[in-house]
Amino acid sequence: VIDAYSGIFVPGTSKEGSDYPERGDENEDGFPDKTGMNVEHTWPQTLFNKALPERSDIHHLMTTFMHPNSVRGHMPFGIVTGRPDYENKAGAKRGNGVFEPPDAVKGRVARGLLYYYSRYKDSRMFGRTSVVFWNQQIEILMEWHRRFPPDAFEARRNDLVEAWQGNRNPFIDDYQLADRVGAGAFRAGNPARGANAASV
Repeated sequence: VIDAYSGIFVPGTSKEGSDYPERGDENEDGFPDKTGMNVEHTWPQTLFNKALPERSDIHHLMTTFMHPNSVRGHMPFGIVTGRPDYENKAGAKRGNGVFEPPDAVKGRVARGLLYYYSRYKDSRMFGRTSVVFWNQQIEILMEWHRRFPPDAFEARRNDLVEAWQGNRNPFIDDYQLADRVGAGAFRAGNPARGANAASV
């Protein structure tokens, strides 16, 4: 298993995240992750109240050590300027209200979020907080999508997710799709979806 935010490979065949601890402080973030790995929801669970199918949709999930995952929390993604208050040797950083993933996964993060928005923007769980979270990231996600195109790993993962979950991420299959849609079309309005959405 490879931690997306640290780039650290931990061998094993277990289905339990606790069986994939960091050996010492390999990512040099000052925190040995002895408790292992868990699942990073690129679209934070707090924004959809841990509802299904959003919570288990593999296209926006990544494996990470628990500490970098908790450092990111529910922050939007972006470029950290100035001195970060967290960083590791892979290039993950936190500062000025955003979390910046390593270059190695910026494209994957962008395509995961583009997929999530496209699939769930009409969900009753897509409330005002989700609109704010999404709109502030569109331009940087589009840039990351262009700068870091899908690689063989991401293409193979898309095939595996389809075999397991039954659908694909179209932004991996068609690299130019996001630009054809355009940042303006991706910008979310302020949906009026009733009390449930307003409270999300």
